[in-house]
Amino acid sequence: MSTNYPSGPFGESPRKRCPICDKPVYSSAGVHPQCAVKQIESVVPPPVPGPDGPMPVVAPSADSDK
Repeated sequence: MSTNYPSGPFGESPRKRCPICDKPVYSSAGVHPQCAVKQIESVVPPPVPGPDGPMPVVAPSADSDK
Protein backbone atom coordinates (compact mmCIF):
# COMPACT_ATOMS: atom_id res chain seq x y z
CA MET A 1 0.00 0.00 0.00
CA SER A 2 1.36 3.40 -0.93
CA THR A 3 1.55 6.13 1.73
CA ASN A 4 1.97 9.02 -0.70
CA TYR A 5 -1.49 10.42 0.04
CA PRO A 6 -1.24 13.43 2.37
CA SER A 7 -4.95 13.52 3.25
CA GLY A 8 -6.22 10.11 2.26
CA PRO A 9 -6.68 8.40 -1.09
CA PHE A 10 -9.80 10.40 -1.99
CA GLY A 11 -8.54 13.93 -1.23
CA GLU A 12 -10.16 16.51 1.00
CA SER A 13 -13.71 16.13 2.22
CA PRO A 14 -16.23 18.30 0.35
CA ARG A 15 -17.92 19.06 3.70
CA LYS A 16 -17.99 22.50 5.26
CA ARG A 17 -15.50 23.06 8.06
CA CYS A 18 -16.45 24.19 11.55
CA PRO A 19 -15.20 27.77 12.12
CA ILE A 20 -14.35 26.93 15.75
CA CYS A 21 -12.52 23.58 15.60
CA ASP A 22 -11.81 23.42 11.82
CA LYS A 23 -13.09 19.84 11.46
CA PRO A 24 -15.63 18.67 8.85
CA VAL A 25 -19.21 19.51 9.84
CA TYR A 26 -22.24 17.33 9.14
CA SER A 27 -24.70 19.78 10.70
CA SER A 28 -26.85 21.97 8.46
CA ALA A 29 -25.97 24.98 10.65
CA GLY A 30 -22.30 24.67 9.71
CA VAL A 31 -21.10 24.44 13.35
CA HIS A 32 -20.86 21.45 15.68
CA PRO A 33 -23.44 21.74 18.49
CA GLN A 34 -20.75 21.34 21.16
CA CYS A 35 -18.61 24.03 19.50
CA ALA A 36 -21.59 26.41 19.39
CA VAL A 37 -22.12 25.89 23.14
CA LYS A 38 -18.43 26.58 23.84
CA GLN A 39 -18.60 29.75 21.75
CA ILE A 40 -21.72 31.03 23.54
CA GLU A 41 -20.31 30.26 27.00
CA SER A 42 -17.08 32.12 26.23
CA VAL A 43 -18.87 35.39 25.39
CA VAL A 44 -19.26 37.78 28.33
CA PRO A 45 -22.57 39.65 28.19
CA PRO A 46 -22.39 43.44 28.40
CA PRO A 47 -23.45 45.03 31.71
CA VAL A 48 -27.13 45.86 31.94
CA PRO A 49 -27.73 49.50 32.84
CA GLY A 50 -30.01 50.27 35.76
CA PRO A 51 -33.19 52.34 35.48
CA ASP A 52 -31.17 55.57 35.87
CA GLY A 53 -28.56 54.57 33.28
CA PRO A 54 -25.19 52.96 33.86
CA MET A 55 -23.85 53.05 37.40
CA PRO A 56 -21.16 55.74 37.83
CA VAL A 57 -17.75 54.67 39.05
CA VAL A 58 -17.05 56.51 42.28
CA ALA A 59 -13.58 56.55 43.83
CA PRO A 60 -13.45 56.42 47.62
CA SER A 61 -12.75 59.79 49.21
CA ALA A 62 -9.67 60.48 51.32
CA ASP A 63 -11.89 60.79 54.44
CA SER A 64 -13.36 57.28 54.08
CA ASP A 65 -10.42 55.50 55.78
CA LYS A 66 -10.86 57.37 59.12
